[in-house]
Amino acid sequence: MSTRINTNTTAVMASRNLNVNSDSESKDIERLSTGMRINSAADDAAGLVISQNMNAQLVGLNQATSNTNDAINEVKTAENALGEVQSLLMTMRQLAVNASNKGVNDTTNLAADQAEIQTSIQSINRISANTQFGTKKLLDGSATSSITTTTGSATAGGSGATLGASGRWNSGNAFDYKTLTVSAATATVASVGGVKSSDIFSGKITINGTGYDLGDAGVDLSTLNNKIQASGYTAVADKNGLTFTAGSAGASANPQVVDTSQLKANAKSIGNATVTQGVDQTLVLDDGNGHKMSSINTIGNGDGTNAYVFSNGLVVNTTDKAGVVAGATVKAVAGSSTKGHDLAFQIGANQGQVTSVSIRSTAADQIGLNAGTYTDEDGKTQTVATDSVADINVGTFKGAQDALVVIDRAINDISTIRAGLGAFQTNVLQSNVNSLNVASQNLSSSKSTITDADLASTVVQYTKDSILVQSATSALSYANQMPQQVLKLLQNA
Repeated sequence: MSTRINTNTTAVMASRNLNVNSDSESKDIERLSTGMRINSAADDAAGLVISQNMNAQLVGLNQATSNTNDAINEVKTAENALGEVQSLLMTMRQLAVNASNKGVNDTTNLAADQAEIQTSIQSINRISANTQFGTKKLLDGSATSSITTTTGSATAGGSGATLGASGRWNSGNAFDYKTLTVSAATATVASVGGVKSSDIFSGKITINGTGYDLGDAGVDLSTLNNKIQASGYTAVADKNGLTFTAGSAGASANPQVVDTSQLKANAKSIGNATVTQGVDQTLVLDDGNGHKMSSINTIGNGDGTNAYVFSNGLVVNTTDKAGVVAGATVKAVAGSSTKGHDLAFQIGANQGQVTSVSIRSTAADQIGLNAGTYTDEDGKTQTVATDSVADINVGTFKGAQDALVVIDRAINDISTIRAGLGAFQTNVLQSNVNSLNVASQNLSSSKSTITDADLASTVVQYTKDSILVQSATSALSYANQMPQQVLKLLQNA
């Protein structure tokens, strides 16, 4: 064995091992103090890359969970507001039922009902305009990409008749229209064995409640027309049978009734009349500059007045039982069409993981639309002249009956919206929260396996490294003492 002074190889070796053991012990202490197996890229380069990707996903999943919970709260806000709208509609329906009790109500009662209904309409509009989550409006139509058309403004008037215009203009420009003409109503009588213009007519005919006696001897067609002239109808006999045509605009009765059950032709019964059109007047409006528009439907209001419905949604009402007076003007301005954006929510950790919901406008003029028809107490089909909840007027029996149909339609509209929001909340949002929580839990577990320190094994490793450090320190001390043995050799020399 060689003995050297200048280079103590044994001490160098002991020092190196001490450094290695000290580094290992320091790493153990770092892991025990942080609880992390990977504290720097040097600990596990590949593991660091994987764990950081997992961490990014975890952060995204946690934020997506927060986003979804915010979406749930937003949907709840809208749904609760819609519940208030439905409560108001229920109150309005109760008032409409009361207004329909025409055997009891007078004008004062009806005015009180209408005043309360107007208050409810204002509240519905307020809820629609003001319901929001943060600064996001929810029920005014801005939360849907569907086109929302507001009701156009319209005014009407003229000598001899008081006109009112309503409905939703969804196309066209603003024009000043003037009445040109109103066509007449017709009623056709079913004939037996054919009716000719040369026939002799006897018996009795009743038109809109007024009876006209032709006597037993009978009269010719010309005399028959003279006798019924006050009814406003003219009779024509041809191959189509016996036809009665109203010769003046706006017949007074609604529905039209032409009773020929007691009328005979050449002493033979010809059966009862069938009214094929009822009140079928056509209001033609023209501004005199080539802009012309004709009504597509005429609806009796139940009090002898009529409503004229146009294809663009304009409805012109008259309070004159004789019909629209020529010279009256109607100024109608198209309503505005707006398009918002569906409510979109980022409900996942990655791009493209987005869902959306659409909430249509619930303003009073946007619910109860297209109410259609209903059957009245006489079994007759009545067309609803009220355009929307905003146009409800229970001042007449027909208006009160229309209101019931429109309100029922509006209640169904709101229920449909609420059901859609409820399904979206439960089946999309809440389900997504549950799914995100499971994904976050499993990803956290996988990340923990890579990055977290196993404290039990780390303690064992630390104990080992600590002992090795102490042992290496002692060995280094012994190694540093070995060159001193050379002195003994020199002392003996």
